[in-house]
Amino acid sequence: QIKLIKPQPYFLNLLVLPVFYPQSESIVKKYGKSYGTTSNKMIYNGAFKITNWTGTNDSWTLTKNKEYYNADKTKLDSIKY
Repeated sequence: QIKLIKPQPYFLNLLVLPVFYPQSESIVKKYGKSYGTTSNKMIYNGAFKITNWTGTNDSWTLTKNKEYYNADKTKLDSIKY
């Protein structure tokens, strides 16, 4: 539940941005303040997961997520950024 101090006409539009997506409470509690600071301290549910990201480096890899429900349809093994 979200309570606003004052009306914001664009508020519902903000909620569709990834920063407002629901988070796994157990993972957030597990990593605490370090949650999301490196690729190893995040949780993934899409076709790819981020690997080799330390939180400060300018390159990383999107690696095929074998746990993804449709992983057999994912054609790429990795994407380097």
